[in-house]
Amino acid sequence: MQLTEVELPMPCTSSPPSKDFCQVDWQVFNVALMEHLQNESPAVPILTELEFDSKVHDLIQIIQEVIALADFSCDRVLDLKTTLNGVLTVMSTNEDKARALAESFFPPPPSSPSIPHTAYPFPISTSPSFSTEHILATIGKLLPFKALGPDRIPNIVLKQCTGVLSDHLYFIFAAVFELDVYYAASLNPPLWYCASQANWPTTLPRLTGP
Repeated sequence: MQLTEVELPMPCTSSPPSKDFCQVDWQVFNVALMEHLQNESPAVPILTELEFDSKVHDLIQIIQEVIALADFSCDRVLDLKTTLNGVLTVMSTNEDKARALAESFFPPPPSSPSIPHTAYPFPISTSPSFSTEHILATIGKLLPFKALGPDRIPNIVLKQCTGVLSDHLYFIFAAVFELDVYYAASLNPPLWYCASQANWPTTLPRLTGP
């Protein structure tokens, strides 16, 4: 029997590495998140589509800003050695090590993902009733460390910050039903995100999408 060896090139990914949210001081994180939200985007009823888009955008941006300022400092991985442009390089910081591991283990998404066109049914005629408790119960069922979505906000942040985010999410979902609007980012996710549609993570844009 003759075996044929096929070599398939697998270039390194350039997607940003995720952070180790196990090391976050969630009490400090919640205080910082609450201060940013109270100063920049307080929880108020949403009356127009423009206010809806602005609120979802601001909420995502504020959470991302607080994540960027959070302390993830904890060395759990020894220094890594990798080759960059033919030169042996030692990765010693957490960010460099995370980037090296991501580039080693995860290939880039395909350039042209195949997403079937789907015809969605018409929405129900009456707006379903829901409460903050329903939102909290749904968040409670999320897997905390599932893969990040296009907004780069992990489920663990939603789960650990429910007390701060509950009113904001309630007014967002109320606007979805009352104004019949969806956040634009949920209708046009990034290319790399579409490629992995079989395992879509739960994110703020997906939560407010059809």
